[in-house]
Amino acid sequence: MDSTAASARTSRSHVTTCSCFVLSCLLAITFQIVIFSPISPDILELPPATSASLVPTNSRLQRVIKLGEGLVETPEDVWVDKNGILYTATRDGWIKRLHRNGSWEDWRKFDSNAMFGITITKSGSIIVCDCEKGLLKFDEDGVTVLTSHVNGNEIRLADDVIEASDGSLYFSVGSTKFGYHNWHLDLLDGKPNGQLLKYDPSSKDTSIVIDGLYFANGVALSTDQDYLVVCETWKYRCLKYWLSGEDKGKTQIFVDNLPGGPDNINLAPDGSYWIAQLQLISSRFEFVHTSKVFKHLIATFPGLYELVKGVDKKAMVVNVAADGKIIRSFDDPTGEVMSFVTSALEFDDHLYLGSLTSNFIGKLPLNANTARGPLLHGGVSCRACCEAISEFFSLPHPHPMSMRCAFNLHGVRYVESDNIDDCGSHQMTPKYVKVQVYNCGKSKSTIGASPSLRLRQVLVSDCGKSKSQIAAE
Repeated sequence: MDSTAASARTSRSHVTTCSCFVLSCLLAITFQIVIFSPISPDILELPPATSASLVPTNSRLQRVIKLGEGLVETPEDVWVDKNGILYTATRDGWIKRLHRNGSWEDWRKFDSNAMFGITITKSGSIIVCDCEKGLLKFDEDGVTVLTSHVNGNEIRLADDVIEASDGSLYFSVGSTKFGYHNWHLDLLDGKPNGQLLKYDPSSKDTSIVIDGLYFANGVALSTDQDYLVVCETWKYRCLKYWLSGEDKGKTQIFVDNLPGGPDNINLAPDGSYWIAQLQLISSRFEFVHTSKVFKHLIATFPGLYELVKGVDKKAMVVNVAADGKIIRSFDDPTGEVMSFVTSALEFDDHLYLGSLTSNFIGKLPLNANTARGPLLHGGVSCRACCEAISEFFSLPHPHPMSMRCAFNLHGVRYVESDNIDDCGSHQMTPKYVKVQVYNCGKSKSTIGASPSLRLRQVLVSDCGKSKSQIAAE
């Protein structure tokens, strides 16, 4: 009995010793992780899922037209000038522009791989936020660094910019603590390290408008420019800052509990806003935000962040009214076509989308006419029919970067009509007519069997009419 009891005591002693050793090791590892961690995190409270944030999935972003595929490297933001020329800043340091005829131009080169937000001033200059160099101006004279410091401190992560009517430039700084190459640490840090800044081109002074933002991101002015909206990505909300009126200088919530972390925001022609949404953390790992230890662990071992991040898994944009209510949303729930969408700009009834994981700019039709093309007999869009007939007659297939489908047959120019409200704006023939494929609803075999009914040229006066209306006349 004595030997058995002694053996049991010895066994318990060994277990206790081992447990203490393991516990000491864990404490030592935890202490080392915390000591050497690059962050001093706060717990970040994610918004609860409500009817406002649970927007339905529709996969609309999987229908985008890919503009400049392979020619633009991770275009984070896009802007369109008054002439309809699209501009974007790419990862390889180029300011590239897409002309209305569908051709791309490498316009300006700058030694940078971190150019993000872009806007165009009234004078025609291109203003770009560079995450490492500050606020840049591109024009015919070259490149100028407008500002790189505020109150003596370096601007580390300039993100988005907009020009006000008085020429002032309002721009966001995502973080004053972390930079472009470790921005994800700001998410784990969970602290209000962001700012909204103002650059005065007259005095060349840079001042702080709002301090203590949770990763300040997109910036947009209201239609009347009496306030601006700035996005707080980590808080899933956007703030309204009053520029004039009785509330001048005050800040209030514009929209909160968004379905994702808001990235860039742009004013739409109708006074609403388009906001790109980021899935910051995969839904399986949202518990990371509830534990400082987990945050320290992930921040110390970068490989772990690759496991929990969600930004490249899906894409979403939301349209928010001027009163802060969500009107509609488009998404690619699996990231099959577009992921990590960072900007959405509406122009000419289309939405132009930037992304940090794509090598193209997405173009998404918005209304019934442009979303499917003018529908003729059989519900087939003009573009689909145009491409099918091009293939049937062994004609050159429309170029993938082309803005519209077009081809020549029997000396006549045929072009897709994708906007019936703009029928006479393009010179397609000496008579300034726009032409459409006539037999959109017919199969290729039917078209081939009826040569006299293959195609019909539609004059400007016929634009918007159905096939039956045209035939009846």
